[in-house]
Amino acid sequence: MRRRILAAALLIVALLLLALLWPRSAVRSGARLASVVEPPPTVERVSAPRPVEPPPPVEPAPQVPEPTTSNEVRCRVGDALDGWTFRVMSMGDGPLNWRLDGEDLVFQAPASDEPVVLLWGDRPHDPSALGKIAWTETDDGQQRCVIDRLPHPLDAAVYGRVRGAERLDDGTVFLEGCGLQRRGEGAPLDVDGGFFFQSEAGPCRLRAWRQAGMLRLPGPWVEVDARSGGDVEVDLSVPTFSPAGMGIGFQPVDGGVLVSLVHEGTPAAEVGLVEGDVITAIDGVETQGMEVEDFLSYGIGPAGSEVHLEGNGSDGEPFEVTFHRREIN
Repeated sequence: MRRRILAAALLIVALLLLALLWPRSAVRSGARLASVVEPPPTVERVSAPRPVEPPPPVEPAPQVPEPTTSNEVRCRVGDALDGWTFRVMSMGDGPLNWRLDGEDLVFQAPASDEPVVLLWGDRPHDPSALGKIAWTETDDGQQRCVIDRLPHPLDAAVYGRVRGAERLDDGTVFLEGCGLQRRGEGAPLDVDGGFFFQSEAGPCRLRAWRQAGMLRLPGPWVEVDARSGGDVEVDLSVPTFSPAGMGIGFQPVDGGVLVSLVHEGTPAAEVGLVEGDVITAIDGVETQGMEVEDFLSYGIGPAGSEVHLEGNGSDGEPFEVTFHRREIN
């Protein structure tokens, strides 16, 4: 009986010892297994593609207009000058393009300039007829037209047109007389031949002249009788032909015009004119006291035109010759 009890006690002790020792060995064994077993490969998660948003709309660049060389300016003139018809003349650097649109004058003017134009109606002798138009640019970039009536001066206003100037090169036709040179005026006219200036009251002479190379071709003198405070319209003309001459040099002397030079191969040389001859008449007009420009106006003419000279030769003998003008090179 004791043996059975002892055996049972030993069995219980053995079971207790086994229970105490088993978890530690299992953990150590598991640790060893864990050290030899490689971890599973890491699998990266593939994200779903994000939707691509469209780029923001690009606004088109504003269209910048190309710079223009001219501005259109509209001026209401019907009320200002009683609806008269107008003649317009530019006082700027060149001709001015314009048109009449109802009661408006529409100008195509250079953008870089501020030209001034003069205009008058059908009654130019009425002081209220003459007016001035000017335009400037306002703060907002708009063109503004200003119409002023010219003050009624003590001097006379002289205006008109030179016939023939429109057929010649710009800048070759000039005015002289009526005190223009004394006041430093007499600048080239516009292509259309229009002119306007203030003159002292009283009678004076006015003419146009043309610069043709080295030659100065004057037109006829016109008598002007300007009333104080009045307006005078003058019609002038200027030679338009290709100039031809006689082929001489000359200078005024007592008794006429002295021949100081004769060019070889010219009409004057062919008819026997020589240095020292004195011309006393040209085309029937006496040369005594004749100014250089006046003699030049008689001596120059269209190619092929006839000229008649009378005078006293260098040998003291009188002479008369007739020949035709030619272009002198």
